Amino acid sequence: PHISEPLYVTNIKRGILSALQLQSVEEQQKVFTEVDVSGNCSTELKIIRESDEGDKEILKIKNLSQCTNRTHNITKLNPVPYNVNSTIQGPLNSTSFCRYIVNSHVKTVECNEIHLLRPFSYKGAGVMTNVTMNLTLEDEEWNSNFFSSPDWTEHRKSCLLYEQSVRKDEVSETVNENSQHAKALLEELVTVLPINESKPITAIKFTNLVFAIRKLDRSALRDMWTTFYNC
Repeated sequence: PHISEPLYVTNIKRGILSALQLQSVEEQQKVFTEVDVSGNCSTELKIIRESDEGDKEILKIKNLSQCTNRTHNITKLNPVPYNVNSTIQGPLNSTSFCRYIVNSHVKTVECNEIHLLRPFSYKGAGVMTNVTMNLTLEDEEWNSNFFSSPDWTEHRKSCLLYEQSVRKDEVSETVNENSQHAKALLEELVTVLPINESKPITAIKFTNLVFAIRKLDRSALRDMWTTFYNC
């Protein structure tokens, strides 16, 4: 993308390109790993039917709950899988289905993401959200400038992975603020709140501490450990 392009615009483009991304498939079924806006995901392709006109209907399936390198937004429903040998990864069960009609090019794409909240669901029914996106090729136009060489000094290399809104030059300052906040919370839990007495404020402060620690990098965690536990 262009270096001046807003990050949210780049992420929108990543979402559209991720929906259009389709590997060539000749066999009836194919399993491979694909990188897109959802992360690094195991992907299954199935040829559903082929018409006499040469159109192919292809289904692409992903278990988003098992994807790695997903965006690490801090929420109470963490979508990022843990590195453990288990098929159950957190409270959300997320699946993506994309249906393609292709010939010499992609003619239509219909994608549907289903996010099921496991604690309030039973046998696939319950609390869930559905996200749909439909893309249809309406017309084609030749761009004579498509093959012209752009000024690469004004662009930066990237991929289809979702990019956080915090840029690299802001990370150091943000981590430092989060580290100070986490230390203050832990100091309060240790020295101010009663140790042998359970109060609602203690649980609230501990929850805030957990979320503060999740935002720290390895260096900040090591510094916090040295300050409070390994002194």
